[in-house]
Amino acid sequence: VNPSMFYSLTLSSSSSYPPVKARVNPYRCTGCLVCLRCCPYSAITVKDSGKAEIKAEACTGCGFCVESCPVGAVNMESGGVREALELVRLYSQFGIKPVLIVTCTQYGARVLNTLYSLFPFKNVVPMLVPSFSAAPTSRILSMLTRGELALAVFLSCNHEILCPWTRVCELSLKPVKHLSSYPSYHQLVVLENLFSSVEKLTNLLKNLVVGGIAS
Repeated sequence: VNPSMFYSLTLSSSSSYPPVKARVNPYRCTGCLVCLRCCPYSAITVKDSGKAEIKAEACTGCGFCVESCPVGAVNMESGGVREALELVRLYSQFGIKPVLIVTCTQYGARVLNTLYSLFPFKNVVPMLVPSFSAAPTSRILSMLTRGELALAVFLSCNHEILCPWTRVCELSLKPVKHLSSYPSYHQLVVLENLFSSVEKLTNLLKNLVVGGIAS
């Protein structure tokens, strides 16, 4: 039994869809439908209430709707912290060490989708957070110490994008970057250039596949 069956958003070759999709917050949506006009995949429809709704089966996770929404009602969504930690626990029960990728809900999600389209790795758990201050860093370090993870990757935009969370993320990542320089935390990786990180991340995972971990 593969524990990825418990979590449809796992980056797995058995999945038909990208791991991260867009979702409309109905409480923030004003019904302007700018997102509907911007979607190149016709994945957005109009509800009876006049508000936008995204068809999960048609969404490719491109993120155009996120950028186009004038009120910030559309977000990229995947498993949150609780779901990701639960999946790691399930993997551990089957003796599998997954790769945990912690990144932001807005832009890091695109990198995960790009990675998936290039090489659909198994046993990769995405943890999407609004900012790195919301990441359970101590819990992740404990899982590394106990040998529950093959790798923990913090994927940051390196402030390439104007974002209200920039300063918070910068401060939250400082201790993580410091720890990643220690030999005892060689399985803790911080990638700070979001849009050029796909190749680095792919190579990291390929090395694990060669080692028989992430295959």
